[in-house]
Amino acid sequence: MDIRTLFVAMSVSNLAFALGIFLYVKGQHSVHHSISIWGVSRFFAGMGAIILALRGVLLPVPVAIVFANAMIWTAIYLSVIAFKSCLNRPVPELPSTGTVFFGFALAWLAFLLLGIPENMRIVLFSVYFSMALVVISKDLSVGWRDNSILQKFLASFTPFLVAVTVLRGVEAVWHPEEGVFSRDAFQVVAIFIGFVETIATSFGFLLLAKEKTDRELEMQAGTDHLTGLPNRRAFYSMAGKVFSLGKRTGQAMSLLLLDIDHFKKINDRFGHDTGDRVLEAFADILRSATRQCDFLVRLGGEEFGVLMPDTPPGAAGDAAERIRLAVQNCEIRAGDEPIRFTVSTGVYGEDAVSSPDMDRYFRRADHALYRAKSHGRNRVEAGEPQEMDADEAL
Repeated sequence: MDIRTLFVAMSVSNLAFALGIFLYVKGQHSVHHSISIWGVSRFFAGMGAIILALRGVLLPVPVAIVFANAMIWTAIYLSVIAFKSCLNRPVPELPSTGTVFFGFALAWLAFLLLGIPENMRIVLFSVYFSMALVVISKDLSVGWRDNSILQKFLASFTPFLVAVTVLRGVEAVWHPEEGVFSRDAFQVVAIFIGFVETIATSFGFLLLAKEKTDRELEMQAGTDHLTGLPNRRAFYSMAGKVFSLGKRTGQAMSLLLLDIDHFKKINDRFGHDTGDRVLEAFADILRSATRQCDFLVRLGGEEFGVLMPDTPPGAAGDAAERIRLAVQNCEIRAGDEPIRFTVSTGVYGEDAVSSPDMDRYFRRADHALYRAKSHGRNRVEAGEPQEMDADEAL
């Protein structure tokens, strides 16, 4: 198989991906930012490959070497950034794409002026590409147990590309007379693998980015935008599974229903912006006063809930009292005026979940919350197991 033909095929595939991504991203608002970065990387990779294919045919060899490698190295740099962005990994402050491209172009011009032979330039490329692949593979492998099958596949596929890239560098040292366009079988196979890698990685990345976008949209749909807590719909979906598991294992389960006292008066007197700050402050108190295994929810308005697995009623009451005291001691300011607020809480729990019916917990915790409100507010009331709901009495 002809090397130039492989470079042309690689260029066409990369440029086709870039064009498709640019057309898809245009006018879209829910597309992950990393997809745009990946599209730019495919454009640079495609242009670099076509310049290599034209090396010594329509373009002088030195010009082709400098610009082709600058574009391909920039494409590799952007690929790393795209994966980091897609996987929400930290990205350090780096220069612009144009600056990176011209930096690589100057570096390759220096390589030519210094007389570095072609086989050693291949070694330099192998080292750089291998390092980029290692970074990508490491990012893909973080949180392995919870990763999707697609992410695990990409993390497992990348080391294979590292091995091929390293072997190409070793072969360039072992056979210095063989350059980029040599007809050596290993060179042809390596370029062909690069062509396959272009297609597989591009499809894999786009599927991974879509997977991440869908997950983020799902989280946004189930999250209260003000407090960052799950909303009622997401909470009920999750709570049903927790109750079913609790019924099977016979573990204790408790539920807190919390309502900020006189919240409407805070809104009327200080405005909705201050009311929002009260809600945010209360959500922060809930996070700090509960365990990581507890499930928090903003049920609506000023009403919140905490589902506490493996927690008997007494321990849940103690937690509710800690929350009450933390809220009572909290102070926010509206201009120069300090604002304090309180919370009333209803608690219901069982030492062993007797039924997966979580509505029963909500009804009895709500009855307890009503008593806390009617008995003066800023207090914790516990629902009793012997209490019978009206519908249960029927």
